[in-house]
Amino acid sequence: MKKVVAIAMAIAVVGIGAFLRSRRGRGEGWEARLARMPDSSPPKWMFTNISAIRDNTDAILERMGTPVGG
Repeated sequence: MKKVVAIAMAIAVVGIGAFLRSRRGRGEGWEARLARMPDSSPPKWMFTNISAIRDNTDAILERMGTPVGG
């Protein structure tokens, strides 16, 4: 039983270390990560569509005479 607990603890430590290391990344931002993704990847597709929707909304608000960002 002690052996199983020790193995589980070792796996947990390795998992936590990998998680923390991946969170830090290579000092790059989301833009660099998205640029490396293929065009068909869901995160890139979603980000591109949200950005397009935001731009369209701003254009509609400007045509209506509503101040953008306020």
